[in-house]
Amino acid sequence: MKPFRLAPKASADLDQIAAFIARDNPIRAATFVEELLSVCRRIPAHPENYPRRSHLGPGMRVAIHKSYLVFFTIIPTKSASSACSTAHAIPRVCSKKTVSYARPA
Repeated sequence: MKPFRLAPKASADLDQIAAFIARDNPIRAATFVEELLSVCRRIPAHPENYPRRSHLGPGMRVAIHKSYLVFFTIIPTKSASSACSTAHAIPRVCSKKTVSYARPA
């Protein structure tokens, strides 16, 4: 499986999402966050298949899970064992209802 790296803001978003859901259903909070992480794990296999959102930032793309958006960029990396490039996806997770965006540094 190709790697992905969760941006610090995405990790904080997941914590907030889990805390919000956990108020009503702690078990569902854990399973829902795992669903979002599963979306993140699938992105690196074919990151170019997800729609571009270049108006949000250079190379920005989005994956959708229920009413949540997973924003990510593809970062080419050189593999130590070959000259091929692979891609890292750096997800940023937020609800469609509370979409906010901070450009990567």
